[in-house]
Amino acid sequence: MRARHRLYGMDVLAPDYLFYNKAYQVYDFDKMARLLASAVPILRKELDVPLSFRVMMKPIRAKSIAGLYDSDEEMAIIDPRRCVFPLLGTLAHEMVHAEQYYQGRLQAVYEKKKKNWLHQWDGELIANKGKTLNSYLKQPWEIEAYERQDILAIIVCEELGIDVGQ
Repeated sequence: MRARHRLYGMDVLAPDYLFYNKAYQVYDFDKMARLLASAVPILRKELDVPLSFRVMMKPIRAKSIAGLYDSDEEMAIIDPRRCVFPLLGTLAHEMVHAEQYYQGRLQAVYEKKKKNWLHQWDGELIANKGKTLNSYLKQPWEIEAYERQDILAIIVCEELGIDVGQ
């Protein structure tokens, strides 16, 4: 049974047993929730994100996806089933996207003729939807997010006194 919980100021959506039944707890969601809750204010100092920005911890089915940013909800969805540094990198990556949308550099645009969503980057419509991993990684907003995520994660680790090797 999936349930929505408030944990350390974040929305968390996951099976109840992951929170309450320690004997069956696969991942320490409590630890990761505290970590993300501590990291967000640090990243807010480094990034221009909306005040309404939120984080939801939620396992994501696609194994290759560690996080998502929902620009309509101004919410990052983070899969907490990662080690500390990759988890912080994912949060930073999604917060870079929050900044891109908030500053208007990245926009979702609905194309009526083709009935699908495209992206606009710095005023330029990008037709490449990133259908393959390679084309996805070449999108300018992803290039920027990947370039910045590790530096931002290191800043968080240093401020929280976390060994980067975790």
